Amino acid sequence: MIRTITGLFDSRGAAESVIHHLVSHDDIDRSRITLHGRAKTDDGFEHDGFWTSLLHLFIPDSARHAYSEAIRRGGYVVSAELPEEKVAHALSIFASHGAVDLNRRQAEWRSEGWLDYAPPTQAPVAGIGIATGMSIGAAAPQAGTGAAAG
Repeated sequence: MIRTITGLFDSRGAAESVIHHLVSHDDIDRSRITLHGRAKTDDGFEHDGFWTSLLHLFIPDSARHAYSEAIRRGGYVVSAELPEEKVAHALSIFASHGAVDLNRRQAEWRSEGWLDYAPPTQAPVAGIGIATGMSIGAAAPQAGTGAAAG
């Protein structure tokens, strides 16, 4: 079974180190790893195309919202599709290369006034109540790291 793990890093160098390690030492195909971050374009400005790149990740909308905020603040997100037997090792590689504890980071942002994700709601339908957004293939954050596996 193939699983996707996702981790947040404060620097591009740390994110690229994880990618290099997974490719060089763990024989992960580079095409199975993505790096998300703000990129400077030819016009010299950073653009927000990262939100679109995050949409293909199978993570809950709340996590996508947090990763998007991290990227907006200059962070980098690495996602890797791995065989099940390599997930635990890869999570330790993410941690050893400085994966950010996303829960702790979100708490810091909240103290600065950042608002958590609020799922979209629909108008009540007679006799049914209010429906909220739903995610498929949700990944749960791993304790102590900014990495998640799903």
